[in-house]
Amino acid sequence: MPENMGKLAGNTLDNASAAKPGIRRPCGQGIPAASRKVILLAARMCLVFLAVALATGCGNYKEKLQEAQQSIDKLTAENKALMEKVASLTQEKTSLKEKLDSAEKTGAELEGQVASLKKAKKELSDTNSELQAKQNETRKEMATLSREKTELLEENERLKREIASTAAMQTGDRALRESLNKPRQGEAATKPSEGLSPCDAVLEFMRKSEQAVRRHHGEQRSKLLAQIRQEYKPKMQGAPEKALIASTAWVDELAKSWDKPGDKTVLNLLVNRNEVLRACNKTPAEAGF
Repeated sequence: MPENMGKLAGNTLDNASAAKPGIRRPCGQGIPAASRKVILLAARMCLVFLAVALATGCGNYKEKLQEAQQSIDKLTAENKALMEKVASLTQEKTSLKEKLDSAEKTGAELEGQVASLKKAKKELSDTNSELQAKQNETRKEMATLSREKTELLEENERLKREIASTAAMQTGDRALRESLNKPRQGEAATKPSEGLSPCDAVLEFMRKSEQAVRRHHGEQRSKLLAQIRQEYKPKMQGAPEKALIASTAWVDELAKSWDKPGDKTVLNLLVNRNEVLRACNKTPAEAGF
């Protein structure tokens, strides 16, 4: 390339020196041939140096261009990798967001379930308290029923003993009937005997009342019974309460049933009489009926 440029420069100078006829030559036309050769050689050397400089500069630019291209390719590859990474991260972000939304939804559902469970727990606790209260009431009722059952069993045993005693004292029953129907000595007297103990006064009160019932009727009987009760009341003070209650019941049953005995008249009389005898620790023989 420098060689061609030198030839081109030489030809240009030669052409320039061959002036056409009639044209005025420029200044220096008369320069000797040797000088012209030196000038031509210098011009050629300048062109050579210029060509070398240009060639050297183009080489540097080409290397820089290649380096720039390599940098661009590298950056392009890195950019592509980064874009792919960004896309992957974006996809992962979307997936994580969906999971987060799902987790939040699940958390809300779990909170609702926890609230429901707390409510159910409170209801169960209230129900349990009510059941415990009812259980305590049931236990109290069962204890009461147990006591009542025990009392009824005791009462049943007592009635069994009374029935057995009634069966064993059928002879006494007959004696009682006979005593009710036969007159007694001094039965007209209603005044209490002297020196009677409270229990003896109760027994005599029953006998005097029985005499009044057997011998009198209607209003006269009622007045006489009231008089006997009033006269014996001070004497009977100090007797067992059960004896006083049972003796009064015996007299009332006798007065009510004497004219028209009922199915349970004899049984009621025996039960009340036996209660008096048991309270006063007396036997039918000692009582006289």
